[in-house]
Amino acid sequence: MITQPCHPTPRPAQGFSFIELSVALVVMGILISIGFTLMDDVLKSSKRKQAIDQMEEIKEAIEGFAVANNRLPCPDDNSDGAEDLTSNTCDADSTNDSNALPYTTLGLPTNQDPWGNVIQYAVYNRSSGTGNRTNDFGSDQNSTGGTTRSRNDFCTKLTTALTGALATGTDIHIGRLPDTASGLDSDTDCSSGSKMAFILSSPGGEDADSDTNSGIFTTTGVKFDGNNNPGGQLCFENPKRIVSTLSEKQSATQITNNYDDIVIGGSIASLISRLNCQN
Repeated sequence: MITQPCHPTPRPAQGFSFIELSVALVVMGILISIGFTLMDDVLKSSKRKQAIDQMEEIKEAIEGFAVANNRLPCPDDNSDGAEDLTSNTCDADSTNDSNALPYTTLGLPTNQDPWGNVIQYAVYNRSSGTGNRTNDFGSDQNSTGGTTRSRNDFCTKLTTALTGALATGTDIHIGRLPDTASGLDSDTDCSSGSKMAFILSSPGGEDADSDTNSGIFTTTGVKFDGNNNPGGQLCFENPKRIVSTLSEKQSATQITNNYDDIVIGGSIASLISRLNCQN
């Protein structure tokens, strides 16, 4: 008699239990959530870099305009893209020439940042008396009231402004960073700082400090943080201020210190160098 080999009866394949499936779905959900968060951070970082690069290019265009015209462009007051210059002086506020960037005057394709906000442009204005705009860097008046500013005249105005003391009540300037590292995410000190020939500012992607401060000359819904208030403030936040948003804060009491604006200043010394004023 031939004995057949004994084979164990195969057991049916077992599937995942309900608990195992639930755990797997939870893990997948967490991973997907982390992935979306990381992607959102990457997109925000990418837009911010685009904005900074764009504003640096604008800065170069403004300095190029100064070399060609012996003055800085005036802001755009009526949203047509061109500078507003009447009777050889800027049309903007008499204390702080600040409004939208005159992109068509500069030969640029747009004055909007990657978020669709209009980039704000402030230009130095240090009038020496009521109605006297000859010291305004955007004015086409020369020092004697003539209608055309020469290279020498513009250089004189730049040198005078550079060597003079900062007047926080009349000069556009970038505030001083706090002395301590813990203060780098708080508003800069506007009682001191560096005067600028011009300042570019963008409110970034959101109203990070939730103060609904839109600025005097900005479009509805555009929000600036900290001291930035183009048209209503001569002092701007320091470009080195730490960026922090509500989503990154753990304490609601810190919301007022949130910040995501972008500020780029055009220094007076840089213009003097570009214009070869020392020669």
